[in-house]
Order: sequence, then C-alpha cells, then structure tokens
Amino acid sequence: MEVGHASLLHLPSTGISFFCLTILLLLSCSAGKQCGNCGSTAVPYPLSTSPGCGDPKYPVFCNTSARALFLKSINGTEYPITSIDPQSQTFIIQPARLMGNSCRTTDFVYEGVKLNHSLPFNFTTGNTLFLLNCSAQFMTRGVFDCFTQSSNPSSCWTYLRQAPPEMASCRSWNICCSGTTGGGALTYNIIARSCTAYRSFVNLDEKLPVQEWQEGLQVQWSSPAELECRNQTDCSEAVPNSTCLKDQSAGDGTSRCKCNGGLQWDPKTGTCIKGEIHLCSLIFISSDMRLQSISASFNTLN
Repeated sequence: MEVGHASLLHLPSTGISFFCLTILLLLSCSAGKQCGNCGSTAVPYPLSTSPGCGDPKYPVFCNTSARALFLKSINGTEYPITSIDPQSQTFIIQPARLMGNSCRTTDFVYEGVKLNHSLPFNFTTGNTLFLLNCSAQFMTRGVFDCFTQSSNPSSCWTYLRQAPPEMASCRSWNICCSGTTGGGALTYNIIARSCTAYRSFVNLDEKLPVQEWQEGLQVQWSSPAELECRNQTDCSEAVPNSTCLKDQSAGDGTSRCKCNGGLQWDPKTGTCIKGEIHLCSLIFISSDMRLQSISASFNTLN
C-alpha cells in the first residue's frame, strides 16, 4: 500500500472535508477578471490588457514580443511601464528618450506626453519635471522656475552637470526650468512646446546623489466603479456574488454588477467582499493554518 494513500485515508474526516471546502473556496476567490502577467510584470486589477480581463476603461498595452507593458498616450505614443504599485494605485512610465545627439525628446513632435482625458489616469504630484532647452519667452510665463547656468544653483542644473553622457547636448543650452506635475494643465499633459526636451523624477530627494534619483513619470488611476454589464451572465462570469442592475447614479441607462446583500465592492480586486475584511484573504490565512495542522497529522501517521 502506498504511504500517501494510507495517510490520507487515516486523516480525520473533518480534515478531509475542510481540505476539500478550502480548495473550492480558493477557486471561487480567484480574481477571474484580473489579467495575466505581461512578461514578468503582474497586471493588477483594474488595469486591462484585453477586453476579456481587468476593466476595459483602464487600458494598458502588453507587447508580447518585448514581454513588456506600455501606456499609450492620446496620440498613440507608447511609454514603457517600469513598475506598478497596486496599493497606491500608481505606476511609473519611462519618459521619452533624446533623438540622437540632439537636446530633443522623441515625443517633441507631439509636444510631450499627453494622457487621454477620457481615461481614469492622471499624473501625480510626486513628479519633479525638468524642462530643457527652453526659449527665453518661456521664462516669463511663471509656470516653472527657470534658471540660467550663471544663476543660483538649481536641481535642474545639478542634474545636467552630473547627467549621463547622452544628456551632454542639453548642457550647452542656457535655460533650464523645473516644476511639479499635478493640478491644472499638468494633470494630464507634459507640454514641451517652448522647450525641446524634458526629464522627470519621482519623489525627488535632492539630498541623494543624482545617480540615485528615480527617473520616471508617476501615473495614478482612480478607483474603478463596478463593472458594466449587459446581462446577468456578464456578472456571473466576471464578478461572482453580484447582480446586473441599473446604475441609478449614472442616469444614462448603464447597468453594473452590483454586489449582493451583505457584500460590498472592492475596487482593488474587482470582487465583492464582506465588510471591511477581504473574505478571500481570511480563507487563505485560515486554510494555511488548517493545512499546516493536516500536514502535521500526515507526518505523524508516517
């Protein structure tokens, strides 16, 4: 007789019952609408790489050849997503590079980065922006703090003087401007009309060496509402324990997968949860503890 079979047969019936129930619950708790990984990058809900997963109103693009995730701007320019933080609902994109040996970014023809206003993405206030090779007229607008090489030290010139070799072409120009994103026009756009290039750093700490500054543009997504639905089948497949109902607050006839009684919508997982505690998390914790007990029994019998 095989040892494994003998041990399983001798496990208490309550242990077997709990084990089977746990497996069923874990399967039902799987985030069925969450998209699969893009290369090695996990794609958290509500980000969507295809109509069949995530929330389609939160589109990102998975380049399967490059095995990398991208955000498309309103003009179609693709910016690589270098990291994602589901808890803060943010991700970081890599800014456009310079064209050859010039002080001009590849997206200059599109006037910089422009997010689609109709999508739930916006730049956070954690981005410090350096605008390079700016016109003298730009200095007078007062939107950014602009400095010449001979003026008082600024973080912008500190960066340029210690920047990588590819930034050398921008050091020869006399005006460098700095500011932060978020609020007004800079909520969705990094406009580079009067300046031909830009660099951006996330949560900049000027006390650190330039080499340790985190380059990128931090983008935040707004919390998603319940998924839109056409019929109950949509909800049964995408959001278990929900019902397809008219969204009374929308006023446009939109229907959404509303959580059934006693449950509430969790925008971070795209599921219906009980109270303030994620039921699936409790199942994972309790099942782990119980399975450890079952495993101990298994080892004792052997």
